[in-house]
Amino acid sequence: MKKLKQTRKISTEQQRSKLRITSFVYCAFGRIVAFFVSCVFLVIPHRDRVRVIIADVNGRVLLVKGLFSRQQWALPGGGLKRVETYQQAAKREVFEELGLRIDKPKYIGHTYSHESFWRFPVRVYSASVNNSGQEKLNFEILESAWLHEDKLPREYRLLYFKVSSVE
Repeated sequence: MKKLKQTRKISTEQQRSKLRITSFVYCAFGRIVAFFVSCVFLVIPHRDRVRVIIADVNGRVLLVKGLFSRQQWALPGGGLKRVETYQQAAKREVFEELGLRIDKPKYIGHTYSHESFWRFPVRVYSASVNNSGQEKLNFEILESAWLHEDKLPREYRLLYFKVSSVE
């Protein structure tokens, strides 16, 4: 007699459960890596960093949740390469993380970011984009969203309101 191969059907609830577990492991791995990277930056000199406040006409701000951070809402941005200016770094980081092109980022101030496990200094720029809603996330970014300005991290609010009151 031939043995019939039994196929096991997985319910949608089981699929969701597997997806939740995979997502949890992925996020936990990112937090562990972020912690150790933060420890390294305490010991060795770190690169200068930039963050970019991208706002739309409705008063919403583009925020991201990064894999290698505390995975809370933060501004897009990153570190400078050796031969680039702060403006060039702001443009490059927004393009790398979100696939958006910004034209002329405007320097609005300096603050300390608390998105990692230890605070670090950042230069903050403001910019606008024409193609909002067309973000293409890279592997570092878990999620992006256009959120109301009250969701902006506390350390950037004063700089944001300084800029929005001028415009």
